Amino acid sequence: MAQAFQEIADEEILEGFCPVLRRLTLPIEEAPKLLRLLSYEGVSAATLFPDYEGVTAAIREQLLWDKPKHTMERRADWTGWRVRPRES
Repeated sequence: MAQAFQEIADEEILEGFCPVLRRLTLPIEEAPKLLRLLSYEGVSAATLFPDYEGVTAAIREQLLWDKPKHTMERRADWTGWRVRPRES
């Protein structure tokens, strides 16, 4: 049975072990959602590879995003994200 990432991280921190890198394996069906969520945190091909090719790859990534039931947008004062229902 797979453990949630937070459970594994909590166990490792309690044991005094905190790896710098962690490899996660997700089902392929989760990739569109992960791409979208990473972009909300500022991680995309454009930020990892800040050149023409990175920007075009980021645009292609957006075409792969899932379509959530709600949208997230930056607050006007940049204090975080707010969630609002998706308009049909």
